[in-house]
Amino acid sequence: MVLFLQVNATRPDAWSGLRRLVFRRPLTWKGREHRSHRKVLKAAIAEMEPYRRIVGPATRQRIRSTLRAALNAAIAQQLITFNPAAHVELEAGKRPKALVRTEERILR
Repeated sequence: MVLFLQVNATRPDAWSGLRRLVFRRPLTWKGREHRSHRKVLKAAIAEMEPYRRIVGPATRQRIRSTLRAALNAAIAQQLITFNPAAHVELEAGKRPKALVRTEERILR
């Protein structure tokens, strides 16, 4: 959680720098004459740290099961006729192993 907060704390600084870069010039994107501007913007975006953590296979399975349950309820209420989440195949994911909360882990 602390790492997630640290990553998000640095993101506004990167975003404000990108915003200054964008608003220094007119917001034109198309055209051959703005190719260098597009390259600079794309490079700045590529250097930014990711905004969210990438979820693992177990989390994807839980998200899929929640979505599938919601869509099955919608089928029961005759709001939809097909549940696309029932046909999605995901890689197998192990449940995360529970960790005992010790003072050392809490301080981290």
